[in-house]
Amino acid sequence: DDAQEIFETLNSLGAPLLPADLVKNYLFRRAALEQQDTRQLYDLHWHKFDAAKGYWRKEVRQGRLKRPRLDLFLSHFLTLQRREEVIISQLFSAYRDWIVEDKSGSAADHMRLFASYADVYESFEKFAPDSREGLFFYRLEELDTTTVLPLLLEVVKRYNAPEHGEELRQILGDLESFVVRRTVCELTAKHYNRFFVDLLRELHNVNDFSASPIRRFLLRQESVISRWPTDDEFHKAWVDLRFYKRLKKKTRMVLEALEIALHTGKTEKVMIEAKLTMEHLMPREWERHWPLAALDGAPEAAERAEERNSLIDTIGNLTLLTKALNPSVSNGPWDRKRDGILKHSALNLNRTLPKRWDEAAIQARTEALFKIAMKVWPHPAA
Repeated sequence: DDAQEIFETLNSLGAPLLPADLVKNYLFRRAALEQQDTRQLYDLHWHKFDAAKGYWRKEVRQGRLKRPRLDLFLSHFLTLQRREEVIISQLFSAYRDWIVEDKSGSAADHMRLFASYADVYESFEKFAPDSREGLFFYRLEELDTTTVLPLLLEVVKRYNAPEHGEELRQILGDLESFVVRRTVCELTAKHYNRFFVDLLRELHNVNDFSASPIRRFLLRQESVISRWPTDDEFHKAWVDLRFYKRLKKKTRMVLEALEIALHTGKTEKVMIEAKLTMEHLMPREWERHWPLAALDGAPEAAERAEERNSLIDTIGNLTLLTKALNPSVSNGPWDRKRDGILKHSALNLNRTLPKRWDEAAIQARTEALFKIAMKVWPHPAA
């Protein structure tokens, strides 16, 4: 391609060239050679990308880096179409090679395909926040797991219709359980890119992206890099994991999911504000604020202190509070802290806090929350 011609035709707006801009140029040059009406094709399939530059060219975070949303979509789209990993620095050449290899279809066909999947990608952010789909995509973002998006482009394209609602919800539920359980069990996400490409290939070979083959694939994985943790493995990690220290902000997503699951027909739904903060029910600096005075100098003091330290950052000792309430109750005595939480917090997570808060209470709450987690992120029988 003539780099100067690309620069002149695409850089007239003074915007930096993206790989997607080179794709645009390539497709429209092909369309011109095929003697198609390029103005009509632009209005039908490409105008939306230029009209909504604030959305498509906005840089969004993926891992540690930020990239324009349009290039991220192009990466996921190519991974789906080629069913292989695509290096983001080689997006345009990978797209051009794919077009050359795929000899079936005009430039118009490829524009139509690109635009249709772009609509699907954009829809990920348009689900109602409290819908099953909206919650799934929110949690996926909080977990910073994007390697599953090529698969989701095809799944949502095929099953995002009322008559397929149950099918879509099972797929999203299984994928969320798989990712969340592995996160809690601290199993690596390093190989997710290859893992989900393998799944894409298998589904493509049978042209079936429904819930059953996806679940079968997830269930038969046995290696540490790909297995779906069992209930026993999930439970052990749930009890032992120092959520606050190890998972950091991902812990907030877990607490939010548990809170939503606690809603019943008898309790009103509460919108969980983004500004809520995580709070340790027993303070992290318990030695200064909640000392083990009764055990001072006793042989069992060191053992008790070690146990307490091991429980401070576990899920049973964590909750969500407003920024205003958090400091006012943070390090005070339990009876006053509990009264303040019960008086001001509307979350179900906080409605059943016991009158005594010690190591046994933390462990009991951890187990109680695990029962809820099992319902939120179940592991189906093989």
